[in-house]
Amino acid sequence: MKFSALGLNEATMKGLAKAQFTDCTPVQELVLPYSLAGKDVMVQSKTGSGKTAVYIITILEKYMKAHLSRTNLPAALVVAPTRELALQIEADAQELAEFIPDFKVGCFYGG
Repeated sequence: MKFSALGLNEATMKGLAKAQFTDCTPVQELVLPYSLAGKDVMVQSKTGSGKTAVYIITILEKYMKAHLSRTNLPAALVVAPTRELALQIEADAQELAEFIPDFKVGCFYGG
């Protein structure tokens, strides 16, 4: 399935294009319709299968819906078990969110 088939916001699609994401991975194809519909999801899959993008895309879409309707902007907290994974998630989020107006990404860790 192509990301374009999901009806994503133009700004999200620009971020996906910049990251050179055109086709959903099998995990993304199965999970995104549920997460984008506001359903709770929990995904267990091998490393590199696209799980992080599922969560980031869902967060960006929720943010953009609130931004466009001028309602309270949501906040999200992503908790990762290691500094390295936290930094990877931050980099992925910054890349995918580049065209999202006023969206901020921060990464905080100890050590």
